[in-house]
Amino acid sequence: MSVTGDIIVDVTGVANTNPYDASGVTEYGDSLRVNNNKLRVWDEGGFYATAAASSDTVIAKATMTGTNGDYVGPALINGSLNGFYAACRYGSIYILSITAGVGSVATNQSLLTIPSAFSPGDDIEFEITNSTGAIAVRVNGSSAGTLTDATYSDLTAGYHFAATDYADTGASVWAASGYSASSPPTIRKSSTFDIETTLGTITTATLNSVNVFDHVTGQVGTTVSFEGAATDEITTSGEYSLVLGDGVGTETITVQVNVVGLPSNTAKKDGAILASLSDIELEAFDATGTHIEQLTGLASNASAVMSPVDFSSTTGDVGDNIKVSLYSPSTQVGITFTQALELI
Repeated sequence: MSVTGDIIVDVTGVANTNPYDASGVTEYGDSLRVNNNKLRVWDEGGFYATAAASSDTVIAKATMTGTNGDYVGPALINGSLNGFYAACRYGSIYILSITAGVGSVATNQSLLTIPSAFSPGDDIEFEITNSTGAIAVRVNGSSAGTLTDATYSDLTAGYHFAATDYADTGASVWAASGYSASSPPTIRKSSTFDIETTLGTITTATLNSVNVFDHVTGQVGTTVSFEGAATDEITTSGEYSLVLGDGVGTETITVQVNVVGLPSNTAKKDGAILASLSDIELEAFDATGTHIEQLTGLASNASAVMSPVDFSSTTGDVGDNIKVSLYSPSTQVGITFTQALELI
């Protein structure tokens, strides 16, 4: 089985990675890593859903693998890093407290103990209704125990790891329910844009694992401003991970980066063909005749097919019809055509 939800972190089949940047969650404590297809940290830490809950009831879920001596499992935690976690240890589940990001490992102080509760591969659900403090634990969809504890407010779905035996227990899949599915922020390559963060003052930023902190132009409260962050490292439109850090924790935000340009073209028209070349020059003009782009050294294959051409740094936008001239100095052959810009 495998848990599902509004937010999912699935490391099934993921190679050992340290650190591992999970999308849609805010990390705290030691950095998250993937080891033997399990979400783990070296000593103490975890993460929680970045998005605000859309329901009074939230559920943290985990498909647990291994039953060894680590204290690890789905958590219910707030922005002050206080709450509870369902520590899955030697096949039993212990509901333990988290205080300032540190999880209790005193099983004799467990708020609820569920002995012989799970086996490797089972799905654990940890649910709270914030308005009442009603907590429920389910294994593979069946009730395993309940309690009520309203000590903490504004709890959200998370995952906590408090290793003591450094064994081999962890979740292969984590998920959260009670959150509205939302589209990621959309940015245009090479543009100026703002991103909202749950962290403090940002000190690090990577996009698609490339440092972009030098593109941060300022921060006002939770709004971080970037200029031209999505540059050479992004060549095709798609969703990418923007990882922010404030020296205390990290937050991974999925962003949709749009790359505007000309799609792959066959450089052949009216008998003129530009094939097997590496010196093609491009000139582009918008509908008003304004020159918007000039490129040199473009290449074509033996079938005269050229790779997509990035126009993100121009004023052109998707749907704009532009006049394109291609010319090869070595062959003294050129062609002209009109084509609409697209996402490439």
